[in-house]
Amino acid sequence: MISIRGTARPWAWLAIGSAAMVWVASCSSKSTNAPPSDPFICEDGGPSCGAGATGTITPPKDSGSADTGADADIETATITASVIKFLDSDFSEATSTLYKGVATVSMPVPTGQLDYPYGGDAGLDINATNVIVGPAWYQVRPTGDPDLMTTHSFLTLDSDQASIAIPVIDRVLLSTLYVQSAQAAPLDANAGQIIVRFYSSLGVAVSGVKITYSPFSGNTSVTMYDTGPGGNFAVDLKGSIETGTNGTVIISNVTDGFGQLTYTYKTVEYKTPTIAWVKPQATFARITIPQ
Repeated sequence: MISIRGTARPWAWLAIGSAAMVWVASCSSKSTNAPPSDPFICEDGGPSCGAGATGTITPPKDSGSADTGADADIETATITASVIKFLDSDFSEATSTLYKGVATVSMPVPTGQLDYPYGGDAGLDINATNVIVGPAWYQVRPTGDPDLMTTHSFLTLDSDQASIAIPVIDRVLLSTLYVQSAQAAPLDANAGQIIVRFYSSLGVAVSGVKITYSPFSGNTSVTMYDTGPGGNFAVDLKGSIETGTNGTVIISNVTDGFGQLTYTYKTVEYKTPTIAWVKPQATFARITIPQ
């Protein structure tokens, strides 16, 4: 297992079907969820278009506001958010630690994304309002730590969740993994990196998932699958590898392509939502396989 030093700290990760101990205060009682929000705003809509969410988002309504117009069918909630850093190459919430640095965190709201300060005087918990319930994109932009990559995360917030943990990817951890994986090229500092973890509706990582189509490419890009316990990865050269018990696929050094991954599980074919990425940043997508 490839790891970085730190104090392991388990966090409740968020997926469809997971149970929460505390009910959240929802701003709307409606059950219809918004489509996943795009994690960045740019002129051409492409993957190389900038550094992420901007400050041009309309501030969210407070919980006492009436729903009107397009926002009326979007369920939102008030939650506590924190940032975690993975310690091992299994990219597990069980081997993560609370990030204690400084960052800007973008949260999905009905009008787009809203930035919150994290760390320093702001503290290590974000009290976020009007957060979209359901699948959406989150973003962490760390400040002053060159080893941490701006990270876009596709996560799902259930209506009964009171908190969410948003990951930030460590460049050293990812680079070490690439070096130690046979046939993988070193991490390209000018490319995007995509990490996808597949889960069941009960929040359990799923083995046996196979990517059958990927729109993402690059001169040194490869697709890697976890090989089970230990956080090791194997490059899929012949199209025959599937996810191990960690349910993880990495697409390295991406410089081109935009769209959905097609994958099979138990002979059934599915498509992910559109996977967003930005050069030279990281994407972490938590995908729940439909039942």
